[in-house]
Amino acid sequence: MLRPRTVADYKEFFTRGAGKKDEQTAASVPWLWLRALAVGFVLFAAAMLSFRLSRGAVDYVTAIVAGGLCVNIPVLVFFYELYPKRDVSVFLLLFIVLAGGILSVSVTTLGYEYIYSDPFNRTPWVSTLWTGFWEELCKGAVALAAIALLKKKNPFVCFLIGFAVGTGYSLFEDLGYIYAYSGWQKYYWVVLMSLGRGLSCAFSHAPWTGVICWAFAKFKKPFINFRFYLVVFASMVLHYLADVTFFVEELNVLSGITWGWAIDAVVVVSIVLLQFFVLRGERRAVVCAICAGESGERSVIAETVNANARAERLSHAGNLTAVLCAVAVSALSLAGCALYNFSTPVYKYFEDDQSFINYAQNGLPLFADLERGYDPEAGNYSYLTENGEIIYAVQKQTENEYDYFYIYAFSEEGAKLESVAVRVYGAICYCSQMIVYEHGYTVTTCYPEKFVPVSGAENEGGTDGEDGENAGAENNEEEFPQEEEPLKVVTYFEINGKNKSYDYERRSLCVLEGYSETDNTAAYIALGAVAGAVALGGAAAYITLKIKSRRIKND
Repeated sequence: MLRPRTVADYKEFFTRGAGKKDEQTAASVPWLWLRALAVGFVLFAAAMLSFRLSRGAVDYVTAIVAGGLCVNIPVLVFFYELYPKRDVSVFLLLFIVLAGGILSVSVTTLGYEYIYSDPFNRTPWVSTLWTGFWEELCKGAVALAAIALLKKKNPFVCFLIGFAVGTGYSLFEDLGYIYAYSGWQKYYWVVLMSLGRGLSCAFSHAPWTGVICWAFAKFKKPFINFRFYLVVFASMVLHYLADVTFFVEELNVLSGITWGWAIDAVVVVSIVLLQFFVLRGERRAVVCAICAGESGERSVIAETVNANARAERLSHAGNLTAVLCAVAVSALSLAGCALYNFSTPVYKYFEDDQSFINYAQNGLPLFADLERGYDPEAGNYSYLTENGEIIYAVQKQTENEYDYFYIYAFSEEGAKLESVAVRVYGAICYCSQMIVYEHGYTVTTCYPEKFVPVSGAENEGGTDGEDGENAGAENNEEEFPQEEEPLKVVTYFEINGKNKSYDYERRSLCVLEGYSETDNTAAYIALGAVAGAVALGGAAAYITLKIKSRRIKND
């Protein structure tokens, strides 16, 4: 697999499908896929490093595409190289990847328009069931259409066609997931999703569709053969089991150690065994020839060790060293790109409620009298009528040079104080309340239910007309049962606009003042130093091996 390859080896690989259809590949083992994987990995690292340094839209898309391709295509090449004949072109498979991927994704997403509008599709257990069955049905239909157009009945070739369609589907799905999870400039998600989703291709979409197409060619009259439908159903079930480990909360493998890990292990082992038994029979005829060829080759090399052979080995060792160093430097570059600044919240804690109120109000001596009743003789600053009756009224009161506005709602039971506002710095600010319970808290801004103008003197007088806008209450936590008594209620005017909360460990009110970001400079320097050392060492080893190889040839 790692022995030196000549131009003839590459020419033979890329011209397959153009020669004699029954010609066997002479004792070959997969070798090009490993080189393709190394090249894809290096290109992805280069694109990712460019994106991290420039942060441009073009670099972002380039990094996503490079990340999607770096593993998917080498995996397809690996299975293509397992095929013991030369009657299928790799370019045909790559075309099937593109065309089959586009068609299968298009058909699948159109179907989702109906699946996810189903009123019974309310839980991830049901939605993932639909997803697994629907995607395998669409991919299988596109792959079988390709088999019919190409008129292929060889089970191994049909497996490759299905594998190519599945690879195309996985590729476009991976690109979507990388883009969706990475957002804009979330470098670590581009790296993690690219490598994670790419590696999963060999155990998900591609083999599921490949096995379906193999069964189609393997079993006679497949559309009326229960064994074909059994294989299709098995692929659908494996797809479903793989999905639930990500979309069902209690099984989510990303949330920690769950039963989802065991389910994923079963899925991986099952698909590996399926592929093994499917391909073993097709490869069995050439295994003995391959072993004989390799053993014979080793004996010839052992008997004909000479200067030229030694020079070739040194030259190949130099090439291999260069490739390994390039991959190592790429891995270090990707690790550096995946590093991100962790943001740690910084809180300010308060010993008592009044300190908290003073901080929230920027030290202003503001006070909301929530016990104030409606004073009919004080006059209304503004009011809202309906059918000639006042339903909302605002009374203005000036204290310590601050204008307070008390907003009342009228009903058959009388006037009820609904909200209190104060004019600060020329703007109206409504009072807020933090209500702390034993197991949670709420922060509520007491907006009036209906809009009542209190913005300035020009609003004095009455208004008569339709109901205003509903502002409602603004809570940032869950609601609590009414029978639960609060531990404390803190009333204040929100002036500084910072996020208020309650720390149950410290039993203290607190304010989020900002975030302290980690400094990754030391990590970048260390990774850069190691990458530089690997690059210099690899370059030195490569040059030394090449010089020795040339000297031996010249001598």
